[in-house]
Amino acid sequence: RVLDTYAEVSGTDRISSAIMSVLWALRDLEALTWMLQIKEERDPAFREGAQELLSQTLATASDG
Repeated sequence: RVLDTYAEVSGTDRISSAIMSVLWALRDLEALTWMLQIKEERDPAFREGAQELLSQTLATASDG
């Protein structure tokens, strides 16, 4: 629904679900790299979250 509204308001074509999946994966990768860096520099508590996100990202990548 949000993608339909954005396309209507912006006057552009609707972004396909396939492209959105890639964009979400890239966003997850950005979050993962940030978390991995932060865990080393500032907050070891990010380690668990970073490891979990890495596992999910790798599992998703191997599915596609």
